Amino acid sequence: MEKCPKCGGPLGNRPALSRRDNKTDICSECGYKEAMEDAEKIIAMHRKEK
Repeated sequence: MEKCPKCGGPLGNRPALSRRDNKTDICSECGYKEAMEDAEKIIAMHRKEK
């Protein structure tokens, strides 16, 4: 079984596509973490605009 390049865990049956380079398969947990990090950045930017 392939391993996630970010955390070393198993990729699983349906890996996520990394938001960082749009070509690397990562495990769904790392994909979720990347999405949450991006969402937090967007929220922070909107708060600064106010």
